[in-house]
Amino acid sequence: MTAADDFRRVRKRFVFAGVVILVLVTCLGVLLYGSYDGTTKWSAVAAAVLAALGILFSFFIAYRQDGIALRTQAYTQSLDAARNRRDRIAAFFGIDMNARDTTVPYVVPVVPGDAKKPLPLVNGGDFYIVNVLSRLLENRLDPHLVYDDGGEVPTPESVQSAGSPVVYLCSPRTNLVLAQLLPVFDASSGGTPPEELPAWFAEREDWDYMRISEKVDFFRTPESDEIYKYKVSHPDHRPSGTVECIGLLARLSIQGKRIIVLAGAHQYGTWIVGEALYRLLEEDLTSDAARRIMFSDDEVVSVYSGTFDHDTLTVRDGITCKKTWSKANDGTGWVPVTPVHVPSTRR
Repeated sequence: MTAADDFRRVRKRFVFAGVVILVLVTCLGVLLYGSYDGTTKWSAVAAAVLAALGILFSFFIAYRQDGIALRTQAYTQSLDAARNRRDRIAAFFGIDMNARDTTVPYVVPVVPGDAKKPLPLVNGGDFYIVNVLSRLLENRLDPHLVYDDGGEVPTPESVQSAGSPVVYLCSPRTNLVLAQLLPVFDASSGGTPPEELPAWFAEREDWDYMRISEKVDFFRTPESDEIYKYKVSHPDHRPSGTVECIGLLARLSIQGKRIIVLAGAHQYGTWIVGEALYRLLEEDLTSDAARRIMFSDDEVVSVYSGTFDHDTLTVRDGITCKKTWSKANDGTGWVPVTPVHVPSTRR
């Protein structure tokens, strides 16, 4: 409540009191006038009562106008915000949010686990992104589970849906359908990312773990590497505190089909990039350049870093965009652009 709001409220109370006093004085005057000869003229009394009611009703309507206007304005702003949010989501995914039959397929790897469990097991970061997608796309999801159990693996063509992109969760090391399109590349001896991507998931002989890498440089994840390494050798260990990690968000056109990749070097990075996507689409980006990149038909690859909190299972504020590349449809290829930064808070 601001000082201006307090002033308006006090002013309204004084005006209301003044009108009430005016009505009472008017009624008293009419009654006195109607009975000046010692008799009561009921027509004058009725006129006074109706006049008082009319004044009170008119004032009540006028008194409520500010509140009605403010509520109408707030409702209109809410509708505008909801419409703009749906427009952002539709532009990023390239779908019609008004079509009831629109579904967006997503491909998520299943963790090998206890065969006695009735439901498939999905990593925490992947499961979080599924929830983000469900909220953004209003349950327009078509799940495709990938089992690494030696059985038949779906093909990219089998998971496609007409008019919708395919969302791939997790890196191509684990997501075997994504690996058929964009495999992990070998950075040991001059290897380059598939499809001439500016950055992708890479392995090298002297690396312990897969990393997100450019053609030469790569993004380090020392904290999450150490936690992951310790967890492998100590399965009962429960990590606590915070850890920094990176993830990759990509919207690509492969073989004429739009695909979206949300993955990290570890599950921390996957969770972080899922949170980045949520904030980018929920909030109205202030940068015109960022809006052109995120909500156009251009391809985009962004690498994000953030801090994951083990104790609260959340991503802290301050997700940072390390680099962003964009590729237009004019044949100019990938070019580095102003990083698409993530809003610092989520609603």
